[in-house]
Amino acid sequence: MQLVCPAATLLDQRPLAGWQEKRFALPGKPDHAAAFKVCVQRSGKYLRAYISWKETDVADLALGQKRYDLFTLGTRLERYDGHIAWKNCNLLADMNEGFWDDGTCYTSWVYTTLTGGWTGDGTLSVDIDNDGKGGFVRELTGSPVLY
Repeated sequence: MQLVCPAATLLDQRPLAGWQEKRFALPGKPDHAAAFKVCVQRSGKYLRAYISWKETDVADLALGQKRYDLFTLGTRLERYDGHIAWKNCNLLADMNEGFWDDGTCYTSWVYTTLTGGWTGDGTLSVDIDNDGKGGFVRELTGSPVLY
């Protein structure tokens, strides 16, 4: 099995090295943060993309309070930036009710004999509860290329 994910360098061994941390200001509640790692994986002639996620800053005071109206993670397997497979994972319950939750959002496996140019990519669609701004999308940095 071959796996390509952002990696920590020898000089950067922080706990979140290779992860993309996103912080959210929540009106009337403690801030909330989560980290994401975008990867592409090959097993023989099958490929898939996935995004691992974990909450990184959760205040005890926020338990039982609604944080978000929408929290969706969009995962894509791409070849030369063309979308090949995708999946949206609804993380709303995890982010509203969770306390240091983590998980992974996988695309389906795709059979191919093509090599080169394969990447994982993703988006984060969020609507913060009671902020009056509506929803927004944040692009995640894609994985390194799998050749």
